[in-house]
Amino acid sequence: MSDTLTIPSPITSVIEQFEKSVEPFSEMDVSTALNSARAKLVDPSPAENKGAWCECVAFTLMRTPGKGVWGTHFGPLASGVMQDGSPFYTPDIEQVDSEIIDHWADRAILAKHPVLRARYADIVWDIGPLKTGKRGDYKMAQLAADAYLAAAIEEYISEPIYRFQYAFNSFDLATSLSDEARIDKARDHIMALHRASFANEMKLWWMAYQFLSARRGALTDKERDELTKDLEAVLARAADIGNAQTFDVHTAKNAAGHLIKLFTRSGNAADVQRLYLTIAKTTEHHAGLGKAMLASVFLQESLDAYRRAGLKDEAERIRILMQDKIAEARREMTSITTKTRIPKEDIDSFLEQVVTDDLGTTFVSRP
Repeated sequence: MSDTLTIPSPITSVIEQFEKSVEPFSEMDVSTALNSARAKLVDPSPAENKGAWCECVAFTLMRTPGKGVWGTHFGPLASGVMQDGSPFYTPDIEQVDSEIIDHWADRAILAKHPVLRARYADIVWDIGPLKTGKRGDYKMAQLAADAYLAAAIEEYISEPIYRFQYAFNSFDLATSLSDEARIDKARDHIMALHRASFANEMKLWWMAYQFLSARRGALTDKERDELTKDLEAVLARAADIGNAQTFDVHTAKNAAGHLIKLFTRSGNAADVQRLYLTIAKTTEHHAGLGKAMLASVFLQESLDAYRRAGLKDEAERIRILMQDKIAEARREMTSITTKTRIPKEDIDSFLEQVVTDDLGTTFVSRP
């Protein structure tokens, strides 16, 4: 790319529109609009092409929780291997240089909308050191953490699942800085999102617990007790075999699984046994709701859970029932046949290609 960077006016217009937007939007919305505007540019100069590309790539790169192919949180939208074995990436940060990093940093500082500010600052913090060889600017991480948290409200992000993700991003950035004040602020917001979502028909009940419990020391005793109570409520609702409207074997297993991990860590053997018994009963009940083949799968889960609960007699009962269901499943199976006509000429042509005078050569695998 060239040594200079110029942002074409159509690209600037897109950024300005999102800066002024009163409607919620996502990074994907920005990416779509920018790439559309870039595709319509007429004979852009090298500097304009570089400027348009750098704005597009900032929102096209995908953020993931772990380290990706470049050792960064941000990775390509797509990747693969060329015929010569070399990798390719779309987009490829090989084209990112220090000028682009500086431009993104300026954007992060000047951006007013938190969704834009968070993306620019985060990408500088994450990719900047890789491209410049310099230590990451902690101010960019602070800016990104604060912007993600500011954006994690309904006014800026319409979907609750993405509001959670923004709060998670803020927490992880604060953690990378060992910034206790920002960590606490992010945790408080995650719990606020959990309470709002949980009050709305227990939606997204797993997100806060799954995220915080996976990070050492992230859960305070107060939050752990609150989330444990909510997980128990989800389990009681989903495992109620007498209520067909709320019974959900998959939700019951997931909630019980989270609780089993929690109580195993705390050494609460009685609750662990109770939870395995709940799984055993819910999977056994669900097995009775479908055909024999599916029933045998859930009965195996029930058998395993009864064993883990230490109930050998119940496990043996389920084993016998499962054998009956497996036999019934065989009887449920039907034969499906179809006829295909292959011309004799095609068969003769095939045989000519594979059969030789040498037996060993005939049976050699061919590509």
